[in-house]
Amino acid sequence: MPGLTMILFRDGRADGGDALAAILAEIAHSGADRHSVREVDIQDHPGIAARYNVRTTPTILLMKEGQIMDRVVGTPTRILLHNLLDTRGAHTGATTQVA
Repeated sequence: MPGLTMILFRDGRADGGDALAAILAEIAHSGADRHSVREVDIQDHPGIAARYNVRTTPTILLMKEGQIMDRVVGTPTRILLHNLLDTRGAHTGATTQVA
């Protein structure tokens, strides 16, 4: 069972996100035994977005055992996402803004 879960919050009506979705699909496939990847459309599930204080899309949460380990706001690079997974979110509660 995967230890880490990466959750992509996106607005399916506003942001394309196809490149990011492709990166996350690659990450999910390459490490299915270590982590899982989920996607939440904030238009379809506004309560979930509110619960995790997601106000901007895309936002990615890296979670372990129900706790947010890292938060990436904006469109990250493949390298950033792999680095977050490699370090397993060692610094709890961090936020990374992507310009």
